[in-house]
Amino acid sequence: GGTALMGLTIVLTFGLGMANAAPLSASTLVGFCIALSSTAVVLKCLDPQEANTKYASALVGILIVQDVALGVMIAILPVLGVSGMAVVTTLGRILLNFALIVVVAYAVSMYVLPPMLLYLSRRSRELYLLCSVCLLMTLLKATEYLGLSMELGCFVAGLMVSAHPGEVTEMTMAVVEPIRDIFACIFFVTMGLHIYPSFLLSQAATVMTLTFLVIAVKYGSTVLTFTLYFKFDFASASLVGIGLGQVSEFAFVLASHGRALGVISREVYFLLLGTTALSFLLTPLLWRLSKWLFPPPLNGLLPVQRDCCGRLLSGVAGSLAPFPTDKTSDGDT
Repeated sequence: GGTALMGLTIVLTFGLGMANAAPLSASTLVGFCIALSSTAVVLKCLDPQEANTKYASALVGILIVQDVALGVMIAILPVLGVSGMAVVTTLGRILLNFALIVVVAYAVSMYVLPPMLLYLSRRSRELYLLCSVCLLMTLLKATEYLGLSMELGCFVAGLMVSAHPGEVTEMTMAVVEPIRDIFACIFFVTMGLHIYPSFLLSQAATVMTLTFLVIAVKYGSTVLTFTLYFKFDFASASLVGIGLGQVSEFAFVLASHGRALGVISREVYFLLLGTTALSFLLTPLLWRLSKWLFPPPLNGLLPVQRDCCGRLLSGVAGSLAPFPTDKTSDGDT
């Protein structure tokens, strides 16, 4: 379902761009940005008692798919900045380098990382932290050198650690969480610094119209998919639609790369940032409104599904959300 919804959003955005004579690469990039939804915003909207619900399970599953797709989108961004035969050679180089990173990361994650991190976790917390940061920086520089972007390296490093649930992952989260929260704050402050209030005021009607269209299209397609195909009740499908209706903060990353490559103009970049920020602000309000108008059932999963969904919510909240959760704020890991 998650892949189909992303594909539908990209196709619709691409079609609208082509109808307005927008370049193919720009339409594709804007489609990538709009297709993603914010894990952080959804996790802040979900209450702990909602872990047993169908809509929470669906949201977490789709958001994980989107986070994985983000890595692929970032990897193929350089293709959008070239034309002609350069597209073939660039795509071939990217696929080769991507395969190389995947093979190396898998080998290190399976045979080197677990015993090394397990040994350090029982010896020195400081050395464990340094090793974790070193792993991140190594992957970051390796992917940047191969032309795959630094963000992809960070994403792969996180997957390498999370592939081993248990003591290794818990220890990594414990030592990395303070750094994560600091960089999360810097990330969102930086995003705010790139938004010019004067531009947004002059384009207020355009930003509001775009935000309404994005939320309406993503909400409508999601509700139809989950009510007709997955047989969800309307209340649960509505919450899934609202959760996926906003634009992810990673649209800022994609748009920044696109602007640097010359794929999108300065005006389109600012419009994307404005739409993303406004959708952030509206999502919690729309979430509460939907729950008030259409109270969803707080059950519907089998015991095994409830246990799985609970673990997913706690794991995703700790490893993917830029914001600390309530559990994190209490000092738990």
